[in-house]
Amino acid sequence: MVTAKAAKKLPPYDERNDPRMIETVVMSGGAPQSPLMAGFLHALWKENKTFLNFHTSGAGALMALLFIAPKDKKPDEALRGWVEAGVADEIYRTLPQNFKLFHKPGLFAPIYARLAERFKVPIGGPKTPESKDPVGDFMAELFASIESYSSSATSSLRKDPVEQIRDVWRAMWVGASKKPRADMLTIPDPIRRLREKWLTSWLPKDEDRRLYNDMVDLLFSALTPSTLSSKSLGMAAPLPFLEKLVDFDLLDLRVKDLNVRDRKTKQVKHAHLCVNAYNMTRDARERPHRRDRQELDPGQSPAGAQAAALGGDASRGKWRNEHKDGLERVMEYFVAPSDRLKESHTCNQDGCPDHVAFHALNAQGIRAAFSMPFIYPPAKIKDDFYSEGADHQPINFNTIDKIKDFPFALVDVLGQLEDHLVRKPRDLWDAYVISIMTPVVALAKAQIEEFKEDNPNCDEKSKKWNGDMLTVRWNVPPEAQPFVMDWSYSNLSTLFKVGQETGAKFVKRYGHRLHNRTWKSR
Repeated sequence: MVTAKAAKKLPPYDERNDPRMIETVVMSGGAPQSPLMAGFLHALWKENKTFLNFHTSGAGALMALLFIAPKDKKPDEALRGWVEAGVADEIYRTLPQNFKLFHKPGLFAPIYARLAERFKVPIGGPKTPESKDPVGDFMAELFASIESYSSSATSSLRKDPVEQIRDVWRAMWVGASKKPRADMLTIPDPIRRLREKWLTSWLPKDEDRRLYNDMVDLLFSALTPSTLSSKSLGMAAPLPFLEKLVDFDLLDLRVKDLNVRDRKTKQVKHAHLCVNAYNMTRDARERPHRRDRQELDPGQSPAGAQAAALGGDASRGKWRNEHKDGLERVMEYFVAPSDRLKESHTCNQDGCPDHVAFHALNAQGIRAAFSMPFIYPPAKIKDDFYSEGADHQPINFNTIDKIKDFPFALVDVLGQLEDHLVRKPRDLWDAYVISIMTPVVALAKAQIEEFKEDNPNCDEKSKKWNGDMLTVRWNVPPEAQPFVMDWSYSNLSTLFKVGQETGAKFVKRYGHRLHNRTWKSR
């Protein structure tokens, strides 16, 4: 921490003459506000600019993945398409829930979601290609969780009646006899005729089609049988749409596409993407040891920290460092490309005091990073259970201060929007959402302040970073500010436009210090 006396010795910072490239971005959590980040990255794509390193939490990770490795789309299409996750305003005003993203858990949910897609009409652009084998698509969805069929698999599934029925159906479908499949394929497809001959002419405007499609989603969501019960660990199925949005098979290659060669040293600068997750099992395992240490030193306990607040900075700082070290030990990071794990500055042995666990980034890791308590069940990886990292560490500074990854851009939609997120609620549902966001917003602001205090490059007197941390500021219109936590289509569209404008201003100001992206399209 820089003292006021030392701060005076810091040279004045001149942004115009700063030759350093901005290679890293830190993107916070905040799912309803994620269109701000999507619009920001969309503006960078349009200007042919990119970051090399993406340090993300929660929803920020998904936006980075849409920018780097979208599935079957170009990044600008995928980022703009995220707005379509919003619910039509006519429906949202009556039912303020996003049934398009938060699906019922259970065996039949993906089947009903697939059936709903068959009734929808395209919005803008070309029509979605029609499947030559719609019945085959349906059956493939039905049996998606069974990798292969064999007699041994059948016997192992006998204890589960649902799996037994599915196994028998699959045997009929892929078995030696082709008659059931042939009979089903000969049946005319009335849904296709309804969609192409009638609905497209009845619904000429995109707004009408969007409302119709969302009504279809709502209907099938209501009809979907669910396994939700008082014994369930979460209300919704964990990100069932994830693999449709992100191409995890090509993720490592897409991240490596960001690599650049330094003009002076001629060395390759390697890019990476990381997201944090909270290891609940490891925390429970280590909690007794932390409690023992606190009992030995009362100044490190919460009670001691409270007393230290009245008695001096030394004990308070000691407790804060102890708390920070404890949190870092139970936060784990999923990284792409996986070969960057070998370059970690930390020790990967459990007994080492600098131990930080790194894992290869895949769909399982993203679900672990999104496992928000009550909404999504804890994600299990091997023998450990994980919950959302953004709940504990909404700003993933990760190793920035240790590897001196300066300067970097801070794209924060939590602390920066505190006045719009923590406020008087509009109704009971809004009050519930605010109750979730309030502690996360407080954590985001505290993390930023602590990171500044712990870094010697921060001018303590003026609280300026001399260009090391470039904080993105959002200019949300006054009429939209009370609704920034809504999942309505109009709100997501507004936030996306604000993000685009902010990104365009950022490129105009710092574009000469950003790397050009080397990949043109995917």
